[in-house]
Amino acid sequence: MTGLESFQHYVDQFSGAWSGIDVRAISIKQTNGEFILAARIALTNENTFLPPNMSQTILPHGINARQLNLSFDRFPSVLNDLSKGSIEFGDQRLIFGRIEGQGIRPVDEQSFSFEFNRRQKRGSWLRPHIDWPYLAASATSDQLFNVFSQSRWKSKEELEWELRALEQPFSNFDDLVSSFLGLPRTSALEQYGACFILVIAPISIRFSGCHFVEDNLQLAIEAGQQVDPSNVEIHAIESCVGEPISRRSIRLRDSNTFVVKFPKSHPSVSHVAAYLCHRGVVIDTMEGNDLRALKLNPRVAACEAIDADLELFKHFLLGKGKDRGADFETAIAFLLHFLGFSVAHYGRVEKYNDGIDIVAFTPGEELVLAVECTLQEPDVKNKLSKLVRRASELSEKLGQGKKVASVLFTALSRERLSKGDIERATKDQVVLLTSEDAETLLSMAFRNVGPTDAWHWIDEHIQRDALERLLVGQ
Repeated sequence: MTGLESFQHYVDQFSGAWSGIDVRAISIKQTNGEFILAARIALTNENTFLPPNMSQTILPHGINARQLNLSFDRFPSVLNDLSKGSIEFGDQRLIFGRIEGQGIRPVDEQSFSFEFNRRQKRGSWLRPHIDWPYLAASATSDQLFNVFSQSRWKSKEELEWELRALEQPFSNFDDLVSSFLGLPRTSALEQYGACFILVIAPISIRFSGCHFVEDNLQLAIEAGQQVDPSNVEIHAIESCVGEPISRRSIRLRDSNTFVVKFPKSHPSVSHVAAYLCHRGVVIDTMEGNDLRALKLNPRVAACEAIDADLELFKHFLLGKGKDRGADFETAIAFLLHFLGFSVAHYGRVEKYNDGIDIVAFTPGEELVLAVECTLQEPDVKNKLSKLVRRASELSEKLGQGKKVASVLFTALSRERLSKGDIERATKDQVVLLTSEDAETLLSMAFRNVGPTDAWHWIDEHIQRDALERLLVGQ
């Protein structure tokens, strides 16, 4: 199926979830028609946050900000227009595609990709600030530079100076797009300079909380008025020492805000993964750890004897220690120790400063992690190339039969990694781990997941994620 067909398929699964359509576009007038620079089409209900309508704002000559509200029954017609590379605003048809000579070649439905975001994440490429799970279909066309250069109109720089001179000024073109369409500043315009269309459908049901109370996992669920509780199920997998020991389901029955209790099937259960389903489709996921079960991991329990609730360790892991860099390194060494790696923290020895920060072995010593740590961007001061060189030297020293993997931990969040850093790391086969990844690994340590399984997660999950990011940017 094409991206638009997949989008329509899942929209049909949630019939009744939306009541309206909010259509917004920023366009440029051409001699051969009106060309879409950026557009966002959102399916709406009573929970949907919409940015202010700026269609009456006075903009530089030739630039239009258009906004239109439609009833949901118009959605098939809207999708049909999108498949032909256009959006209708009353009697005005806007074209989305590529400028070729004196004409515009519209994109087709094959140009749209589909995403079903089942986790509540903010930011990154073309993702709006929506706290609900959502469906999305998106497409990019001409580079913004090409549009302005071929329009024989004015440059992007000239336009941005005119935007700053307005009675209601905008700092640049991306500021205009972000404000009117309700998208984050890390949109396609800022990252890639490309024109784009985004179709978004927030799904008004989600997990809003998860914690253990004595021997019960309590899951809080929030849902909009249009959600029928009889269509909602929660599936849960309980684990002990990283191994699933129970699988259960429960169907909701009443109210729009739910609290569901799952009694632990056994006192040794330390982790529960919960999946929120609507009509058989997984909408949201959440995990909970029973902190009392930390004693299942003796390495964590030993640290807790000195650092109650791991408070100081967690402070260091966020890069907030007194000696921030050194303390962050120490926290990463502890994290690998919690996961069962045999760890040597060379970075703490002054005379070893030119070497690898941390070397970690699996119990059988068949896998060795060469680990560098940074509070900043991954390639500051050529850190990536230094890691590759040092890992290669270590591999030569260890000889055949040992796999040496290059790993770089940064205290930055995933959203703050640049496309260039990801490209360089992927090319050099360096695994980039962010603050979110460190948090996930700590959760795995709480469940007493061993070093081999932890490495499988690092290798498969992170590398796949990096590849997807690169494909999106192409």
